[in-house]
Amino acid sequence: TPGASKCGQSEVPAFRIVHGEESVPGRWPWMTAIFIQEEQNSTTFTFCGGSLIGPRHILTAAHCTKQHSMSNCSDCQFYVKLGDFDLKRDDEPSSVQIFSVVEVREHPLYEFHIEGGYHDLAIITLDRTPQRSHYVMPLCLPPPSFLNDTFAGQNVTMVGWGSTSYSDEFVSNIQHQMQIAVWENDDCARRYYRPTINASFICAGDEISGKNAYQ
Repeated sequence: TPGASKCGQSEVPAFRIVHGEESVPGRWPWMTAIFIQEEQNSTTFTFCGGSLIGPRHILTAAHCTKQHSMSNCSDCQFYVKLGDFDLKRDDEPSSVQIFSVVEVREHPLYEFHIEGGYHDLAIITLDRTPQRSHYVMPLCLPPPSFLNDTFAGQNVTMVGWGSTSYSDEFVSNIQHQMQIAVWENDDCARRYYRPTINASFICAGDEISGKNAYQ
């Protein structure tokens, strides 16, 4: 079992990812699937991903939690899965851990907008501390010096569940990963016609597949 001080280290070797593909169990042990359940009709659906960044804390996007806030659904309940790979299977090599959510805090300056917004961050607090394993481990938070880096031109990895392309209506229950390049924010603003993209954003994408992420 990994030690309490260990973070950001996968037991699965890294490899190059081109145009997106299925991940493998344990490759991204800090990745979490966030669900919402409507108790009245027992409907459950995945609506966002997040990263375990501390003993009981998940970093996710504020547009996720704000859009599906408890105020909009009085009988809804958030819960989080750690160590999951295929959301529809129970016979995975990892022991999936399921947690209730005791608190959700969006960034105080965040305002929801359909095209995104500034300060799009939220912290979810779990009801208890996850048990660390090869499939569950927190992500290391970067040092303050990273705030001065735009990361433009560097490759990063996008991980999650859901639609694998804009043109495909199929939603995958299997965790996928894709390597994409970080763009200059000026280029991002020109491509997306959003001149308000500033230094608080990181914009990345793959021109060939059309897959992108900007936060």
